[in-house]
Amino acid sequence: MIKRHLDVLLILFLGILLYFPLFLHLQRMPIYIWDEARLASNAIEMSITNDIIVTHYEGKPDLWNTKPPLLIWMQAGLIKLIGINELAIRLPSAIAGLITCFALFFFLKRHTKNYWFGFIAALVLVTSQGYVGYHGTRTGDYDALLILFITLFSFSFYNYLSIGKIIHFKLFFLYLTLAILTKGIQPLIFLPGLLLIGFLNHKDSGIKFQFKSTVFYSIFCIAVVAGYYFIRETQNPGYLKAVIENELGGRYLKTIESHDHGFTFYYDNILNKQFNYWYLPMFIGVFIGLLNKNTTVKKLSIFCMILTLFYFLVISCAQTKLEWYDLPMFPFMAILCSISIYELFLLVKHIPQFAERLKFNIAPYIILFFIFLFPYRAIIDKVYFPKMYDYNNESIPFILKNLPSEVKTCVICWDNGYGPQINFYITKLSKQNITCYYKYYKDLSPGDVAIASQEYEKEYIEANYKTTLLLERAAAKMYKIENRN
Repeated sequence: MIKRHLDVLLILFLGILLYFPLFLHLQRMPIYIWDEARLASNAIEMSITNDIIVTHYEGKPDLWNTKPPLLIWMQAGLIKLIGINELAIRLPSAIAGLITCFALFFFLKRHTKNYWFGFIAALVLVTSQGYVGYHGTRTGDYDALLILFITLFSFSFYNYLSIGKIIHFKLFFLYLTLAILTKGIQPLIFLPGLLLIGFLNHKDSGIKFQFKSTVFYSIFCIAVVAGYYFIRETQNPGYLKAVIENELGGRYLKTIESHDHGFTFYYDNILNKQFNYWYLPMFIGVFIGLLNKNTTVKKLSIFCMILTLFYFLVISCAQTKLEWYDLPMFPFMAILCSISIYELFLLVKHIPQFAERLKFNIAPYIILFFIFLFPYRAIIDKVYFPKMYDYNNESIPFILKNLPSEVKTCVICWDNGYGPQINFYITKLSKQNITCYYKYYKDLSPGDVAIASQEYEKEYIEANYKTTLLLERAAAKMYKIENRN
């Protein structure tokens, strides 16, 4: 009984550690220029117009970002609730990350009858550099929410094959529908892998193929998704054409925005950056899982291997490659990694010498502590001391985010033509009665408080105006314009 209570206390302690990095300092860094700022702009405009069908950017229907708006609905709702700030944009991703960790824990506990297995997998996930980072749980992008629903529909499918309850079959289609409403066709990449798993397991499981249920729930999924696309097209003509050009072949068959990399890009990314602490235990876990005498562990390893390998091959063959496209594999990679760590945990736990000499065998818990010490510390350092991803594009938002209280009006010199990350803070500051607006760097006037980050703008301002430097952050400088030279 005491031993059981010790395990529970350790689980609770690890639970605190588990979700802590997901929510720590979500507001420390400014909104990032590309996808996050675009989604934030969509969410702000949706919160103002209350148009939940057509997303807008600068007052016009957005045909650059053509994904369904499930995440934007959440962000717009939070903006209405807590105002325009980084937390409203990023909280859905952080919560999705936490729920994904819980899903790992309960899924593995259900099938292995052991909660340590699940906690190890969740800790692997939350100490993965790619997962707790840019386009993961730290930013207001689609990916964390997408990962959650992919994980849930994959687990529901496995649960149905293992248990046979129709509720898991229904949940599979529900989560699949939500995944598509999050990021379009991307979650469909996992379906061939799941069909292969179903084919390999249907004889052993003894579960009959539910033809009528499959047709009914497939129609439900298609109807909901197609319904959104149809309504959006009726209100925003040209939307479907933009979706086809952007998603159905555009990014996969040709390189977009110079994101051209070789076939091994994702392998190198996982090895050296995104999953760098865990790739070796993951490969060891694959072999241990396949050779394991425990049929449950063996089936779980095959399940995760098929989904990971199939998705990996599909994205590796795409012409456009971005470093966060591999993130949906991470929960399944975490399970493979946890197999090897858990086997080591059991091995130490059952060493006779420890059991004989120690009243409580704390050795396996000490081993776990040291295994996760450096990966966890790296994640804490990452969220406590975040680094800029795009020095020039993030510098002005960094100043606007931390604008001195005495500044009530400022002009922004941004000769780039695209600045949703700046627009976010202009809108946010306007709610605080602070006026910020764009002005051409050659047309500044005495008395202007001007912010610039591009080198040629700063060189022109310093050469052609008499200025007082008020503030400098990264590449950006804030000047008080005294006069023209």
